[in-house]
Amino acid sequence: MSIDIIRKVPGGKLKIRSCFSRAKGIEKGELFTGISYRATY
Repeated sequence: MSIDIIRKVPGGKLKIRSCFSRAKGIEKGELFTGISYRATY
């Protein structure tokens, strides 16, 4: 399972911290306002 933390920064760019593994499913959600995550498992 890997989790990508996607944070919106000023200027409309996305900051993505990610580590990849084989994805069998994808779960997306929002942790806080402006911070979303995408979990693959």
